[in-house]
Amino acid sequence: MRYIYQILAIVGLLVPMSFNAAHAASAPADSTSNKVATSDLQTDARGIAVFIEPLYWHPTETVDWAFTNDESLPNQHVDYKTIDFDYATGMRVGVGYSGSWDTDLYYTKYDTDSKASTSGNVTSAFLGAKLSSPSQGFSFNAGQVDADIDFNMFDWDLGKRIYVNEALMLRPIIGLRGGWIDQSIDTAFQGSQSVTENIKNDFTGIGPKVGIDGKLTVAGDDDYQLNVVANFASAYLWGHWDIKDVLYDSNGRMIDIATKDRHEGELALQALLGVSLDYKQLSVKLGYEINDYLNQMQIFDDASGGHKNDLILQGVTLRFTYHFC
Repeated sequence: MRYIYQILAIVGLLVPMSFNAAHAASAPADSTSNKVATSDLQTDARGIAVFIEPLYWHPTETVDWAFTNDESLPNQHVDYKTIDFDYATGMRVGVGYSGSWDTDLYYTKYDTDSKASTSGNVTSAFLGAKLSSPSQGFSFNAGQVDADIDFNMFDWDLGKRIYVNEALMLRPIIGLRGGWIDQSIDTAFQGSQSVTENIKNDFTGIGPKVGIDGKLTVAGDDDYQLNVVANFASAYLWGHWDIKDVLYDSNGRMIDIATKDRHEGELALQALLGVSLDYKQLSVKLGYEINDYLNQMQIFDDASGGHKNDLILQGVTLRFTYHFC
């Protein structure tokens, strides 16, 4: 939940920005403010723009894949092993058109994986390994996990710029978001009996999107502007989950855990806070972005039962935009 509070805090920044800008507008005009206003109109002229955004994000999604037990009596120490992802790079590319209304179409690609291993008295957290256990209390000697996230999302935005004054611009947007998020968790455990278990949680969805962008120009002249930017968007995706869990053991047995496909809605939240520099037809924006896809992981395991885990993608976003105008 703390990530949702962070997103709402970013949205809250738009309110004081509006009051500050309104106060600035009531002050006597000078040559500097006139230059900012003139330059802002030049930046927002009609025309086509293309942009590319390198991403450096960190995913979090709490899933335990195994636990170890030292089996020392009378006090035992149980250590849960959680899938941990490192920062990884991604990319967002798109094209837009600015006129009396603005429109943008863009694609976001992010792919990362996590690998880990453990040894000792190891127990798998997943149901297939539990069902294949030869005896109660059975444990493996070692285990490995390889988890992958393949994130692909398309967005279409339609917005209208509203100039509160010379410095502050607000841009409400409506649009569509759709795409797919494929996740897999592959585990292997070795002991007197060895197993491999392959789990997948594949999501596809599409739905409406609403949001607001804010830009406060803090310095500039006829050629450049330095801005503080804040963006917030929310999408409701009608989705389909394809969930599979298959285990193979060293005795030649296969266990296929039947899980029905799920059709339900998913809420996605997105926010960014950062700075941008506009120089003639080139814009550069650097910000910290948070994406929260609620209830994205919906597998079933032996450790905690049914999952409804959020997928959080957050980190640095760097955007380069060139305006053909």
